[in-house]
Amino acid sequence: MSLLYSSKSIRDIFSEFKTKKEGLSQSQVFSRQKKYGLNELQQKSGSGWKILFRQMKSPFLYLLAAASCFSFFLGESVDGWIIILFIAINIFFGFFQEYRSEKILRSLSRYLVSRTVAVRGDREITISSTEIVPGDIVIFEAGSIVSADARLLEANDFWVDESVLSGESSPAEKQVKKLKSISSLDRASNMVFSGSKVTRGRALCVVVATGPETEMGKIGKLVGVEKGQSSFEKGMGEFSRFILMLVLGTVIVLFSLHWIWKGESFVWLDQLLFLVALTVSVIPEALPVVTTFALSRGASRMAEKKVLVKRLSAVEDLGSMEVLCTDKTGTLTQNHLRIADVESADPERALFLASLAADFGEAGASQDPFDRALEEYLNPKQKSLRGQYERLAKYPFDPEHRYNRVLVAKEGDFLWITRGAPEKIMELCGLSSAERSQIMSRVDQMGQKGQRVLAAASYPTRSADPKEEPVRGWIWRGLVGFEDPIKDTAQYAVDKARALGIRLKILTGDSASVSGYVAHRLGLAKSPQDVVTGDQWEAMNLSQRETALGEYSVFARFAPSQKHQVIVLLEKKYEVGYLGDGVNDAPALHAANVSLVVEGGSDVAKETADIILLDKSLASLIDGIEEGRKIFINIFKYLVATLGSNFGNFYAVSVASLLVDFLPMKPSQILLVNLLSDFPMIAIAGDNVDPREIRKPKRYDVRGTVLLGTVLGVVSSLFDFLVFAIFYRMGPGVLQTNWFISSIITELLFIFSVRSKRFFLRGSFPASALLVLSSLAFIATLVIPFTAFGQTWFGFHEPQIIHVVLVLVLGLVYFASTEVVKLAFYRMGGHRR
Repeated sequence: MSLLYSSKSIRDIFSEFKTKKEGLSQSQVFSRQKKYGLNELQQKSGSGWKILFRQMKSPFLYLLAAASCFSFFLGESVDGWIIILFIAINIFFGFFQEYRSEKILRSLSRYLVSRTVAVRGDREITISSTEIVPGDIVIFEAGSIVSADARLLEANDFWVDESVLSGESSPAEKQVKKLKSISSLDRASNMVFSGSKVTRGRALCVVVATGPETEMGKIGKLVGVEKGQSSFEKGMGEFSRFILMLVLGTVIVLFSLHWIWKGESFVWLDQLLFLVALTVSVIPEALPVVTTFALSRGASRMAEKKVLVKRLSAVEDLGSMEVLCTDKTGTLTQNHLRIADVESADPERALFLASLAADFGEAGASQDPFDRALEEYLNPKQKSLRGQYERLAKYPFDPEHRYNRVLVAKEGDFLWITRGAPEKIMELCGLSSAERSQIMSRVDQMGQKGQRVLAAASYPTRSADPKEEPVRGWIWRGLVGFEDPIKDTAQYAVDKARALGIRLKILTGDSASVSGYVAHRLGLAKSPQDVVTGDQWEAMNLSQRETALGEYSVFARFAPSQKHQVIVLLEKKYEVGYLGDGVNDAPALHAANVSLVVEGGSDVAKETADIILLDKSLASLIDGIEEGRKIFINIFKYLVATLGSNFGNFYAVSVASLLVDFLPMKPSQILLVNLLSDFPMIAIAGDNVDPREIRKPKRYDVRGTVLLGTVLGVVSSLFDFLVFAIFYRMGPGVLQTNWFISSIITELLFIFSVRSKRFFLRGSFPASALLVLSSLAFIATLVIPFTAFGQTWFGFHEPQIIHVVLVLVLGLVYFASTEVVKLAFYRMGGHRR
């Protein structure tokens, strides 16, 4: 573990790696390259064919494949090809998802592809970063990408941007001094880590880890763990397996009974064709079309709100999300520091002096967010006055003393200025105990408001010699509080998430005090102190961690592996989403049921993501969750409608076939019923949804869905038997024709009943597409039996008007009965979706 080397002496590290300041010899490099391999992330180049074949292991695809074969067997080639198209769409989306995981590792590797200056044989040479080995002596300068984990040997004003790993937006200054044992890389001030970027200065380092053993490599290992099935995939898998077993079992039993009961009159070919058609009729071959259309429609609506969907089924998975874990910076706050408070006898003077100590570099732009906040606060007159000062000396921030100093001159007057941690600046000023107590009380108050506090002091001098830096007697100038303001939309997003039953949790690398304050302001924590830190998490056992996840909503100073642990534990009980933007977020993103990344985030994070937010706004995401729930509800409607109507007809026709010596409905008529009813079924994907339906997270409940579909299917079967009892004595043609009309009429009416949990007139108004397609199917059902085409190709007998009227009346009675049973079922709590 690279962090261990931060607490070791340079002598011990040199001894462990058998190296020295003059670098490794060429023979040592060769032997270590054989031992450790190249300095790159190991990529599992999985065969595309293997990935493709894995997509064919879905029970639902087996079901569709069987339906396609049956359709070709019956001569219905159009249906057969359409089903094959559905299969191809499913395989394509599965292949696309799995293929992405390899791109994640390739994105991680890009952070390591660079050139590095190494010291070998007491000579500085430039080599490919992949050739670096543990024990190498390397040099990193401003602009360099750190290509291995290393311990600093020498450093000169050396600053590194580690946001890609730690999530901290501010560059960290590095120093050589040995540290005590630490647990997180953001505190390893004497180490640099692969993937980070040098923003200023120069350092000589010894490499302690390369390739997969680096901190970046550990993230790659976590991302490489195979991701489990999504909520959507699990639900569809369970549903398809249920239908497959139930239908095949029923068909086998029915075929056997026909054989036994009908004896010599049994014609196996006719019965086989009948049962095959019956099987095809009950298979929900429109399910891929319904889900794809619903998901695409939802994705399109989300894109209008600047939410880009990469994995289509993630739109629906949003609807089942119960816990959303997010970083604080940029999502709940603006990710931009500003001056919030100044505690000073002369606030303007204090801010001006603090700005003189800022480092704006040669181009005038500072990498430090505190410096930028000061720059923005100054008015044009103050900026002009600052330009009159000449900087004679600069001493960067010292992690040990925790302040920086500058010596400036103006018209022969010389002035020392320092700023840093208040307790350290007070020591330089020699303040009394009472003054210190009063100032620290004020610092605590500012900290409780989520502010980062810097103190400023000055020391006039007559000497221009930097060596004559004063150690006591500085003049206290005051405190400056900086804040990252909460976004205007944050409270709306938090309140709406709560209204939708979503639990928000903050996982951040930021400080506990700032994170706790923001969470408290937004109502996510009872007090600013209700925070779990990374150190506290490490000290907990599994039981304590699970308890903490239930009691707390804020987790601060968390490392990438700790965020990953949180997601994995939460997923034992909940459907979890994670919103992040850096390489450090990749493990948690990969583990989450739904992974969300902000545009502008790292390539690694975006490759891992299912959804990308083009606008870093939690409010947009919460609106997207509503879309996901609408889609979930519409797919649920389709499943219940399919189970109730198709299974009702399936079992009614199956039983009726045992009671008469002719087929109660011809195979071609059964397939026509299937075709005409599929069009309005597909329109369910874009149906309107009752607002009260989206208030709670949705989960696939196959048992509950089957129970509801079975109960309503029994009602459908009873009315089918009633139709059979009325018409079977009138001859095969009359029965078959009127049963055909009845089957479609009841299926259409059934859709308008189950589309809402409430009384149908109190539910949301049906979508126009559903009304139009249902009307067309209704008209076609009444017209086809009267045409020569219907009578020739499907064997219909021209129905009598009185019979059609009777079927329509029975349909209305059926609709009323379905409404009564549905309302009673929900009131008894039979199914909660």
